[in-house]
Amino acid sequence: MFKFFSSFGDSNEKEIRALEPLVDKINQLENSFTTLSDEALKAKTIEFRARLKDTFETTTAGIQEDITSTTAELAEAQKIADNSKQSRLKAKLESLNKDLSAKENTALNGILPEAFAAVREASRRTIGLRHYDVQLIGGMVLHHAR
Repeated sequence: MFKFFSSFGDSNEKEIRALEPLVDKINQLENSFTTLSDEALKAKTIEFRARLKDTFETTTAGIQEDITSTTAELAEAQKIADNSKQSRLKAKLESLNKDLSAKENTALNGILPEAFAAVREASRRTIGLRHYDVQLIGGMVLHHAR
């Protein structure tokens, strides 16, 4: 009977299978990162920051404005003790923060393979050790807080 249930698969195995395509992308990028000079590899960090900044500014500006205005409305509602308005605004803020977090995570996931490939190469150059695929998966699990 237990064999029947094991056929559905372990949730950890499902998680690992879901991350394997990212590991494959990181491995495909490895050769291009090994050919970079030390200066070019260091510049990747600046490039990643600039790309994230651009992405955050373009995709989250509207949400951040909504958060600011909703926070101001909530402060006013608290001053006049309007409980129904407060609860509605708190729910709206929670939803906006979830949207903001989702967009930020999408942007971070967009550079994840390149960032992990850069870290792998930096580790190989500085301490002479190369991250194994399973270590990359561990890093991604920590990144995703799963």
